[in-house]
Amino acid sequence: MNGRQRHNRNGLREKFYAEKIQAKLAALSTSHIASRLGVSRWYAGRIRERYRPHPRHWEALAQLVGLPEPVLSTKPLVARTTKALT
Repeated sequence: MNGRQRHNRNGLREKFYAEKIQAKLAALSTSHIASRLGVSRWYAGRIRERYRPHPRHWEALAQLVGLPEPVLSTKPLVARTTKALT
């Protein structure tokens, strides 16, 4: 994967986070966010107020707002093929 492809994938993840996850966080309590992420209530409050947290937290936040898992996988999708043993 070249740099441009990696940048485009990250851009898509950021757009997904902004549109599908971040908008729904305001409905959650700061304590709930803090507990799920293992962060301070202050940091959780910032996240709730539209601060974009580190991407390592996005999967947990997606689950908090009710999105299916995994929605933001960092691993590339690889088609698997099976060969018959001869």
